[in-house]
Amino acid sequence: MIEETSNILLSNLKRAADLIGSFKKIAVDQTSEESREINLIDYIKDVVTSLKHILKKTSIDIRVESEYDEIVLKTYPGPLAQVITNLIMNSIIHGFEPDEEGLIHIKASKSNDDFVVLHFSDNGKGMSKEIQRRIFEPFFTTKRGQGGSGLGMFVVYNIVSKYFDGNIECVSSEGKGVMFTINLPTIK
Repeated sequence: MIEETSNILLSNLKRAADLIGSFKKIAVDQTSEESREINLIDYIKDVVTSLKHILKKTSIDIRVESEYDEIVLKTYPGPLAQVITNLIMNSIIHGFEPDEEGLIHIKASKSNDDFVVLHFSDNGKGMSKEIQRRIFEPFFTTKRGQGGSGLGMFVVYNIVSKYFDGNIECVSSEGKGVMFTINLPTIK
């Protein structure tokens, strides 16, 4: 009995230490404007871990995968964390009803030595062509009366296109979820 309790305690302490480590790494990156080399897959997992306090209130599962064991690139981690966070929050808020089970899937791949590609998708309710057309406009939201500012996807678009000099595309249809494809150049 004591050994089992000790193992549970040790497991919980390890999870807490991992969570604190992720928080620290993401917090430092959010305040730094310096580029650095990161393992993209591990970094995305750290961002997801830093959102556990939000995710545990939902029935949404997040899967991060790649055909590569690691994708090392030089980039600006803080803005990248903001893009991933905003995409996840947008899916949680707009893609699913409260308490609805769902899946967010983030897949990282290499296009070539100069670009990495992130495929971000969910199996939520999707969006109409009209919403798709306007999703990156400032102050556009479908949740205005519920606290939405309409800036989350505008920020994503601007970070990807202006800060990273990359591009982002959105494909969706009602009832079929959403897929964002993001092409990010690596920094030389």
